[in-house]
Amino acid sequence: MKTILIKNLLEPLNYKDLKAVRSWCTDHDVLIIKQGKNEFVIESEFESVFEKPFVDKLKRKFGGGWEDAYRLYKDGNIPALNMINSLSSNPMPIYNKKNNENPFVIKIKEYEKKKNAA
Repeated sequence: MKTILIKNLLEPLNYKDLKAVRSWCTDHDVLIIKQGKNEFVIESEFESVFEKPFVDKLKRKFGGGWEDAYRLYKDGNIPALNMINSLSSNPMPIYNKKNNENPFVIKIKEYEKKKNAA
């Protein structure tokens, strides 16, 4: 089990102070282990939480082949990534903003329908 000192998380998280790193770890449920004056986290736990948004995107984009795409990204194999990107049968979904109307607007439209029906 590899560990990372908490001060080494400043750069990947793009933070300037340790208090912000501790707060990020607490918010994302990453265990901070204190041993003497040192504070550290388990590397695999940090990486899984840190990369979760990226992995979720790969799952949406590539479906069941997301693990292969993830390995290619980690290895930096750009030509293979371009090939599976072009072969991807599961494109990113396009969300229609009209489906997510404000509840207040929906109530007004229902009121107008009732008013016009009467």
